Amino acid sequence: MFNYLKLTLTGVSGAGITDYDTKIDANNFLLVVHNYAFKLNDGSTSVALDFGDNGINDNRQGSPDVVAFKSNGTWHLKAAFTNNSRLIAFTSANPTRTYNNFTVEFYLMAYKRLITKQNFSDVNANLGGTDGSAQTLTKPSGFKNR
Repeated sequence: MFNYLKLTLTGVSGAGITDYDTKIDANNFLLVVHNYAFKLNDGSTSVALDFGDNGINDNRQGSPDVVAFKSNGTWHLKAAFTNNSRLIAFTSANPTRTYNNFTVEFYLMAYKRLITKQNFSDVNANLGGTDGSAQTLTKPSGFKNR
């Protein structure tokens, strides 16, 4: 059983969304971000990144950081870009820049957890400065060797 959700947040600053509480119960649902869109509030998609409020076109691309995460028993959302880059709006060839007032659309799937499901504890591992290739995680109980 699943529920498809489209969540539209308006008035988002250029810094993005750091912690939006969806109020979806993390004990009864699994939330997955299937897709997302960054737009201007007027619906256009003339959106780019800037690495400083200096009016200079940096001609660089940033990596989106769009995730769902659990906090205090509910699902939360984050939507920003790496390296402190900020969303800006280009409105012409010689653009004026808008650093705030964006729309972020999330396309979500909320899967209902069934009675027969098994909750697994979160896995945390310290790689100790290595690439992790020599590390083995403990298999959760209930999984069979194959």
